[in-house]
Amino acid sequence: MPSDDGRAGRSAAWGVATLVFGGGAFSTGLAAVGPNATLPIWPTYILGPVAAAALYMCFATIWGWPPTGRSHTESAAVSGDTSSATVGESDIAEAEAPAPSVMASRSAAAVPASPSPPVYIRLIPELDNATNRFRLVALNRGDLGHFRVRVIDAHNQVGNWIGPRSWPVPWLDDGSIDAKQVAKFDGPKLDFAHFDFLGLQEDLEGTKWLKGNHWVFPSQPEPVKVRYSAVRFWSELNRQHFVITVRVIRDDPPGYADTQFEIGNDGTEPYCRELPERPPSGPAMPEDPKQLRDLAVHGRVQEPSTQEPAPQGEPAPTRAITGRWHHTSDGGQVPSLMRLTHTGLFHPAYGTRQPQETPPSVKIGMLVACQPIDPASSGTELRAKFLTFLNSPSVMSLIAELTHVGPGMSWKNLAGNGPRTLEAALTASADPLDGVPAASALFLPPTAGEELYGRDGRTATLILYVEPRTADGEVAPPSDLATWSLRFTEALAVPGAFADFLDTDLGLATSNDAPAQLGLWLQSREPLTVMVDINGLRMLPGSSPSNQFIGWTFADDSGKSGTGVARDLIVQLCEYSLHLDDFEKALPPESI
Repeated sequence: MPSDDGRAGRSAAWGVATLVFGGGAFSTGLAAVGPNATLPIWPTYILGPVAAAALYMCFATIWGWPPTGRSHTESAAVSGDTSSATVGESDIAEAEAPAPSVMASRSAAAVPASPSPPVYIRLIPELDNATNRFRLVALNRGDLGHFRVRVIDAHNQVGNWIGPRSWPVPWLDDGSIDAKQVAKFDGPKLDFAHFDFLGLQEDLEGTKWLKGNHWVFPSQPEPVKVRYSAVRFWSELNRQHFVITVRVIRDDPPGYADTQFEIGNDGTEPYCRELPERPPSGPAMPEDPKQLRDLAVHGRVQEPSTQEPAPQGEPAPTRAITGRWHHTSDGGQVPSLMRLTHTGLFHPAYGTRQPQETPPSVKIGMLVACQPIDPASSGTELRAKFLTFLNSPSVMSLIAELTHVGPGMSWKNLAGNGPRTLEAALTASADPLDGVPAASALFLPPTAGEELYGRDGRTATLILYVEPRTADGEVAPPSDLATWSLRFTEALAVPGAFADFLDTDLGLATSNDAPAQLGLWLQSREPLTVMVDINGLRMLPGSSPSNQFIGWTFADDSGKSGTGVARDLIVQLCEYSLHLDDFEKALPPESI
């Protein structure tokens, strides 16, 4: 209701006018229709509408209806900052608060004040394929602050509300919904959404009526559960989706930033896409740690020292180059490889544990350009050849460098998606679902005539995932820099074997249509010192080691040997993840 700025008195006056004119209309009407009436009826037709208008103005004055309503500028001039609810007053205030630009203009019209700094947090979705959970990386590009996160709007493709009006989004590490301190360039994760594949599968294939909760949004005091409606087949899911608006809130100084996501399914695969799906109008803020550091220290992004891949033209007739490599920290040079950051591997043993129980892990992803596979080809034959490749010395020697491989262990196929998606697990048990595998693998060949979401249609993808362990199943102790350098060198040899597998075993001719690429991801809930032994090395004062490392490389004839690029990756690990000083003495000699 508008504030009481004399409107109550004016409303009362209109009320009196309503009684006067209404009484006059009633009296003249009775006098005009009586048995011996001499008074004409026309005064009633005048007094009645006037009474109705007065009655409307009586309420319009109180509630601010036209013509008594005021513009935003007039409201601000009268009531000052009270027209903008403080962020955090209530769930509804947060959901219905005006846009930051509107808030700023209203406040400026009333009281000149220094505006609060904008909230520069970008929410980046990532999918854990093992659990079908989407997490949001809250990458802070602004100053240190305390932030909390809420969903403020949720509706389906036709605009109907789903779930409650608003709910808090918990932080992944501790499950809390309270404000968390986030330093500049840090990226804590939020537990955003969980797709219940089995529940939806049962509804579509096993029951007559939809009854499951197909998407679950973790929250407090209880999760928010939603479902698709009126679908009977997987193919019908592409007509339905949910649009979720997520608000990052900073209480002091007040501010917020909104991001909208579309959530749904491409067939059986869940997706979470930021809206709008178009490139930004201005220059993009870098996300690579090295470029962010350059921006913070020098005020600009330093030019990359590595040679960029040549512009791509028609596919080259030669076999894919996999023997010489460039190291890069520019994700723009390897966008398809960068997307593998958010690709996980499935195994029931991964999905049954809590996030805090996840041990340190190593993920190795690679892309090699090749001809597409025929989607009608035999999945049985392809899976058999894939297992033969995984059991080859080039792959097994790398796995053995990372974790204990016991006697009798071998690769076994898991359920994938025909020839489009192949998955396997390295286990000793005859049942590959029994216990935690020593390693997991994912193979995504390009498919003729199909554009699959999140894939580069020119390249085949191979991902190897390992949780380093000892012979007794315990988390492996940290290894020194020389050992990690050897492991990186062995990893850089696998793309050559992968290209041979594509060329020779599958008959998919490789090329340099896109350069061969390899990425390395080291991840731990604790600092990376649980994986990398830094004894005898000094960490720079005021620094703390990161809990992840991401290294990218691409192949080119003018590049370095695998040993030389492995050294470049170790330098990146020491400088930007571990923040070590004078570490070069612990590295093997530089090689070209």
